[in-house]
Amino acid sequence: MVKSVEQAKEQVKEAQRVLIAAVRWAYPEGTKVLVKRGESKLRIKVTGHHSQTGENAGVINGVDMDSGKSRTFHDSNVIELLPE
Repeated sequence: MVKSVEQAKEQVKEAQRVLIAAVRWAYPEGTKVLVKRGESKLRIKVTGHHSQTGENAGVINGVDMDSGKSRTFHDSNVIELLPE
């Protein structure tokens, strides 16, 4: 093992943990958001967060408030927070 590579991997893991915590704080369960998905904009209520670990950090689960369909999206797709 190369020490610098292992250190870099650990830094990535820590950054993923920080991202997960930030996304959970910014978009807690029950939050309503407007999400860009392709050419569409969807009104979604957050129901949970996809990842407990670094894998898929920033991925959010929700329900489309108009269709009732389950949706999974990345935090980068959120356009704005909607009023309660």
